[in-house]
Amino acid sequence: MLEVDGVLRTWALEAIPSRDTVTHARSLPDHRMDYLHYEGAVSANRGRVWRWDAGQYECLGDLDNLCVVRLKGRRLHGALTLKRTDPDGQRWVVSIEGP
Repeated sequence: MLEVDGVLRTWALEAIPSRDTVTHARSLPDHRMDYLHYEGAVSANRGRVWRWDAGQYECLGDLDNLCVVRLKGRRLHGALTLKRTDPDGQRWVVSIEGP
């Protein structure tokens, strides 16, 4: 989740991102700020949510098909890139590079 203009832009990741690897994500609807600290079950048995990292980020570029942020988290540091891979905007490729 990334806070943008008072809402949380949200993606469901297939795996925890790690340096120099690629994982896939599915975009989800924006969430209310209340969800920033939520951990637990997702309604209708759709899985679980847990906070794996927390910190700050700096937006390096945010376009419709590409989102680049510099992460300053407790665990992850570096440039995180989310790149849209389909025209309907649901599927993304996620990578993280360098410190």
